[in-house]
Amino acid sequence: MSAERDELVDVVRRAVGDRSAARMVTDIGSAYDPAVWDVLHSIGVWSLGLPPEMGGAGGGLDEQLACAEVLGSLAVPVPSTSVWVAAAVLATLAPPPELLQIFSEGKEPVGVLLPADTDAVVTLEVDGGQLSGAVHGAIDGASLCHAIVAAAGRWWWIDLRTPTVTVTMQSAFDHTRPTADVQFASTPAVELGEVDPAAAGADQVTALARALLAADALGAGRAALELAVQYSLDRHAFGHPIGSYQAVKHQLADMLVAVETSASAVAGTAWSAVEGFPDATAALIAKSTACAAGMLATRKSTQIHGAIACTWEHDLHLLMRRAKFDELALSSPGTLLDELGASLVADGAAGTRSGRSPARPLFAVDAADQAFLDELRTWLAAELTDDWRARWRDRDAGARRRAFREWQGFMADAGWVGIHWPVEHGGRDATLAQQVMYHAELAGQNVPGFIGNRGLSLTGPTLIVHGTPEQRQRFVEATRRADILWASGLSERDAGSDLAALSTRAVLDGDEFVVNGHKIWTTNAQFCEWMFTLVRTGPLEPKHDGISVLLIPLDAPGVTVQPIRRNAGDHHFNEVFLDDARVSATNLVGPLNGGWSVARTTLSHEHLTNFLGAQLRQSKVVERIIERARDRGRRGQPIDASLRRRIAESWVNSEVLRLHGMRNVTRTQAGRDPGPEGSIVKLFGQEEEQRLYELAIDVAGVSSLREDSWALSFMSTRASTIGGGTSEIHRNKIAERVLGMPRDPSSEPSKSSSPTG
Repeated sequence: MSAERDELVDVVRRAVGDRSAARMVTDIGSAYDPAVWDVLHSIGVWSLGLPPEMGGAGGGLDEQLACAEVLGSLAVPVPSTSVWVAAAVLATLAPPPELLQIFSEGKEPVGVLLPADTDAVVTLEVDGGQLSGAVHGAIDGASLCHAIVAAAGRWWWIDLRTPTVTVTMQSAFDHTRPTADVQFASTPAVELGEVDPAAAGADQVTALARALLAADALGAGRAALELAVQYSLDRHAFGHPIGSYQAVKHQLADMLVAVETSASAVAGTAWSAVEGFPDATAALIAKSTACAAGMLATRKSTQIHGAIACTWEHDLHLLMRRAKFDELALSSPGTLLDELGASLVADGAAGTRSGRSPARPLFAVDAADQAFLDELRTWLAAELTDDWRARWRDRDAGARRRAFREWQGFMADAGWVGIHWPVEHGGRDATLAQQVMYHAELAGQNVPGFIGNRGLSLTGPTLIVHGTPEQRQRFVEATRRADILWASGLSERDAGSDLAALSTRAVLDGDEFVVNGHKIWTTNAQFCEWMFTLVRTGPLEPKHDGISVLLIPLDAPGVTVQPIRRNAGDHHFNEVFLDDARVSATNLVGPLNGGWSVARTTLSHEHLTNFLGAQLRQSKVVERIIERARDRGRRGQPIDASLRRRIAESWVNSEVLRLHGMRNVTRTQAGRDPGPEGSIVKLFGQEEEQRLYELAIDVAGVSSLREDSWALSFMSTRASTIGGGTSEIHRNKIAERVLGMPRDPSSEPSKSSSPTG
């Protein structure tokens, strides 16, 4: 995510300009556009990945992927995939200087011949430096002047204009990238070097090509989204832009989630790369994710546009053809997921994370970060005993809670709680990178989440920013040690998802507030001591201006906590009734009637670190599901193909959620806006959480008819897409706050509406 990379992307986009080249080759039936090829060569695009000492432009996979995304967005008719693969292959060899010169001069496209069908049988034989055989359905095959092929364990260079070569361009679905059958009949070939399976073998070449196709599909999908966004603002129906209607907003939000999560998956291939080639699993994740996203975005964009998108003149069919080519070439997402699923559940198989090493950070780690991690590991090795683990598993819920509180206090005394807090408040001023490493290490060692997490992530940071010195003295350290546990008094029955109609009222009476109202869905309030509460202290309109934050003790007279039994049968949520409850005015946080800005601080802390725990919890569940599936196989009850695919999908989604969070870290480290990642994590992660626990009981089969922890989790996670704002509300927020859609006209108050009633 360097400035140089961004500058390269801008130059490539300006050089191509629009999709006129795609229309030109579509109309005349040519294989590629030589003029666009030459323009891109002049700015060094085709020699990316080839070292400068070999006549190349340098750079690496990250730059290639960035350019591939631009080419996909504009459906540029050039043989990009095969040429960039050729650059990576040549970089591992010592080819003759005259051939390197042909490649670096860029007048004649040189690419590796890759059959689009991974099941195709390539029969190539070499006899005395002459090549015979055929490659069918070669990607970019009709656009190349020179080809590089693997045969007899070696790489060979062939001039495709030799009379003994026959290139037959196939009828193309995607007119911007026709494939070709290439036949050789005792064709002279120049040996380049041995095929090294560890450096540039068939697996590495396929992985690189898949990563490039994924980036191309990402570009097509992003372009389709951009077209849909603009059309939704321009097109009016019933006097309003169609983007103001919820039905359209949800389609746009789904497109954005698909595009942005697949962008993270594509970025993961660059992070995993070694010597220009990505890890095969990272490439599988990217291709299965980005190609599906490209098709989803082009389909939904077509639906939003309506009939106009179904005409030849509209660009959407160019993008849909491009995305479909990317999806089908070198194995479809479905095929890849089926292969992955079978591998994951094979007895004794070890699931591997994307990247060369499971522990390899996907962001910059300096000496201070590594020292931080080493210190944490040393402390855990000495203090995380079997006795603690036994206490956490106690059958008595009260005993478990006491153990969790004591453990948090124990870690806090050692300086390992609230690490993102300022040093003066007991924290370590941990960087975002250190926070990621910290949570990953705790999860990796199966340390349970802190019982006081709500106070650590929400209330504590808010008091540090907005609290008085007395409030900080009284509450902050006690919160960090779990001496005080906090509930959040935000939701009310009729307050709305944005809390604009919040009605719990606090009236100042001398040096106390008298509070009357009702809060609902207050998690774990039955054993918390205090509640961080939003109350109405001013008028109802404007809707957020009259809200304040009060810290209310849950044992105060007039406060009643009443349990709500969940569908899983347990007691997790509560209602809190406030009847003339008197609360000291010293418990007001921030200014009177200024509580909305205080609450937004709270919510920003929640979204900043939300992905850390969410992904780690889900990845652990996926591992347990995989082990369940293997156990069934060992007992002679193997799961069917549909379940294997669902396991693969959940494994991939868990990885994508991790990569998405890492992308946020890299943005932050570079001093950039983290983008829409926080909103997307909520929607993508929590909908996946529901699918995950349903998968868990489906894998267990009839044994799930006996109620156990899996069945209870399946029921309780029905609330995952409701708490903290429903998925539908989050889709509205994404469409409005990220994509710029206007509010729903039905939500705008009428000029004649009364403030009462």
